[in-house]
Formats: sequence, structure tokens, C-alpha cells
Amino acid sequence: MGPSGQWGNVRRTTFLLVAALTAGCANDLRLRGPDRSRRADEAALERSKHALGELTDRYLSLADRGGLTGEVCDELAAGLHDLYVRHGEPMAVAEFNRGVVLEDCGRPDAAAKVYAELIDAVPGYQPAYNNLGLIYWGRGEHERGAQVLRRGLELDPLARHLQNNVGVARLRLYTTRRSLGDFDAAARHMRRALLLDTDTPIAYENLARLYYERARGGEPSFLLLADLVVEQGILMLGKTKQESARLYNVRGLVRLEQGRDIEALQWFRRAVRVDHGLTDAH
Repeated sequence: MGPSGQWGNVRRTTFLLVAALTAGCANDLRLRGPDRSRRADEAALERSKHALGELTDRYLSLADRGGLTGEVCDELAAGLHDLYVRHGEPMAVAEFNRGVVLEDCGRPDAAAKVYAELIDAVPGYQPAYNNLGLIYWGRGEHERGAQVLRRGLELDPLARHLQNNVGVARLRLYTTRRSLGDFDAAARHMRRALLLDTDTPIAYENLARLYYERARGGEPSFLLLADLVVEQGILMLGKTKQESARLYNVRGLVRLEQGRDIEALQWFRRAVRVDHGLTDAH
């Protein structure tokens, strides 16, 4: 039946927001006193922020063109790590982005080591928990991955990508263990993610899928809930002229369960029109 839930991803977003994530560092230094050494530290940090922006631009350009060769990956990762070594916590984003580069270059184990060490050094740097948890999950270490995601969520309950990812982790556990505890936890986190972000499809997609899976487990009344979430998502996304192949797909699955095969086929066709790679709908 394909993946039951869609991960939220902060990797590319974090790269694009490096300036925002490092903003305020200079002000922190300035508050400590106007002596010459601290003014020098401030100037050095500003130069490093500029260097980080240049490395970011280069990474994005190469990634989009498929130009992340082994040598280029080593060079980018080393440059980012150097910025972190120079400044420590104020440049935690550089070390995080080093992990992103290693992941995109096909080195998830090396990336996991970077994220784990960053968490040890800067426990409050939340994006590292998200990416480390997803790497563990990808290895099949589901409990370990869910635990890391939950630790990150404890730092900031308003982080919608972590609310979503903890929910997806519990959804996938529910589909294998059929535990009501997993279902309740998944629903709770997915509803919170939906409250925090009503303008993107991912929260609607995952909550609808969760209700559909509950219906497939022998409780057909949940088909109505799945269908209502799909309808809500379609209406909300329509306001910004967005479409979701996954929502169309879930509606098709619901119609199949209801014995409305012709309608199901129509919704599957809509899903494929939006996303040709959605294998569920073929």
C-alpha cells in the first residue's frame, strides 16, 4: 500500500534560513561590553556569517544541478565545520548544515555522527533532533528514532515539523502493532501539527491516512473521519490554489472501502495527474 505517512523535512528550509537562524548573535556579543576584543569577535562573526551565506549559495546551486561530487562534498563539509569550530554555539547552524551536506552526499552515518555530537554540544539546537531521528528511523531503528524526535519536541512544542514527524513515527508503529496507544499518540501529534500549520497539505494528508488505517483495522466508522479531513484539506488548500495527490489518493482509498469503485478510480486519476510518481494511485 506504500508509505503510510509523510515526513516533514527541515533540511533545505534550514539551509535557506541561515541568516535568520544566526541573527542576533552580534547583539549578544555587544551586550557583554564594548571592549576591543569583543568588537573583534563581533566582526569575526559577521565575516563568518557572510562565509556561511556563500557556502549555502554554492551548496544549493550544486545540489540543484546534481553537482555534489565526493570532492565537493568534502570541501563544503570542511568549510562549514571550520565556521563552527571558530565560533561554537553561535554557529551551530553551520555544523547542522554540515550534516545536511553529508546526508545529501549519501553519507547518512557520518551525518548522524555530526547531529549526535551537535546535540551533545548544543542541546537546545532543535533541528538536529529532527534529522537524527529520521536517520535512525531510516535504518529501521524505529523506537530510537521516535525517542530522538520526542526529545526535540520537548524543546519546542510549537515545532510543527517535529509534531508531524513524531506523529508519523507513531502512525507507522500503529500500522504494524495495531496498538491504540500508538494511534492516540499519532492523532494527538498530527492534530497539533495541523493547528500550527493549516496552509500546507502534509498535516491533512497524515491525519487522513491515520484515520483510514484505523478503518482498515476493522473500524469502518473512521472512514467518515478520514473523508472529513480530506475535504477540509482540499478546501483549505484550494484557497491558495494548491492540490495534494496524497489527499486525492486517500479519498480514493476511502471510496474503495465504501464499495464506490468508479468514484475511487476518478480520485486516483486526480492523484496521478498531480503526482505521476504516487504509486498507491496507479
